[in-house]
Amino acid sequence: MNTFAYLLPENSDDRTRLLRYANGVDVPPTEVRFFIDKADTLKTPISKRPGGSRLFEELQPGDRIIFTDTDHFFSKLYPLDFHELISKWSSKNIEVVVVYPDGTFSFFTDPESIDLFRNAVETAGNMVMAKIKEALCPTEQ
Repeated sequence: MNTFAYLLPENSDDRTRLLRYANGVDVPPTEVRFFIDKADTLKTPISKRPGGSRLFEELQPGDRIIFTDTDHFFSKLYPLDFHELISKWSSKNIEVVVVYPDGTFSFFTDPESIDLFRNAVETAGNMVMAKIKEALCPTEQ
């Protein structure tokens, strides 16, 4: 089993988080292959990004892919790309893992489980933005 990591964009905190996860499942840091794209490629389907396309060429049945944020991994602009990839990877027994900031992680094996995660992240993001707006622009009492 190969372990691949994807970052968009490269971030030392995210890289460290992914390497910690890999180490926890007995994968030495030197054996984690990183694929990295620049932030300006976010609006491009992952399969058409330079790092993403190289990742897809390398993935084989039984491999593991780890990342930190599904919003960066799959652009919201391409939900079909997202579902097709998870379906394809799950049929090839490719392990898809998201690693959270606190070090916990989740495995995703089908598009529905990813949708649940994405909806939770979006809801949490909306709540945070509302709190920021409230703090910056308090309503008059």
